[in-house]
Amino acid sequence: MKAETFRRLREVASAPVFWTEDDVETALNAGYAELSDETEWFEQYLEIDLLTNRPYYDLFTIIGDSFLAIRPGFDEQTSRWLTPSSVKGLDARDTRWERVTGEPQRVVVRGLRWLGLYPRVQTEVGTFKQYYTALPDPLVEDDDEPGFPETFHLGCVEFALTDLWAQDAETPHALEAWGRYLVLEAGLTAWVDGRASGPMAHGFSGSPS
Repeated sequence: MKAETFRRLREVASAPVFWTEDDVETALNAGYAELSDETEWFEQYLEIDLLTNRPYYDLFTIIGDSFLAIRPGFDEQTSRWLTPSSVKGLDARDTRWERVTGEPQRVVVRGLRWLGLYPRVQTEVGTFKQYYTALPDPLVEDDDEPGFPETFHLGCVEFALTDLWAQDAETPHALEAWGRYLVLEAGLTAWVDGRASGPMAHGFSGSPS
């Protein structure tokens, strides 16, 4: 991707411009992060220990600052998926729902980082598996590649070109590259939406039911 970015930069420069390898690597990683943030293709899971009377789990502490969004949760004691629910929906059923204890049946998120289980457990035995999306690690080595299909790798290149040409006041070229980037981003989004392997096919919608 670095070679392709350098080639495209040299093809259209109206005047000689020296872009360092660090400049190109930074721009490519910015594109990788943007594609990952917009499409949420990078899905993982953690097994989280159940804690007595713990109303909420801090996802930023458990997962880290690369965390983007929650996906389904799975109770490993009952082998059942937890129903995604909203605070508003649970309040409509019972305003004292946060006091209910028992085996978890639902998962709820407050704000960006606080994940709660309903009912709350009264034991520290067992775990639940929480799926989530996150930003992948930056590309570092020359042979590193994005984790999504090769068809969409050029999205990182087009984003990098947009960034670098914009810095060089090559506005028409930057806008053209941005348009190509958006097409690739839309394609990757469609690919992510079409995955049908287990929890990857289901987002966390915060259903009120």
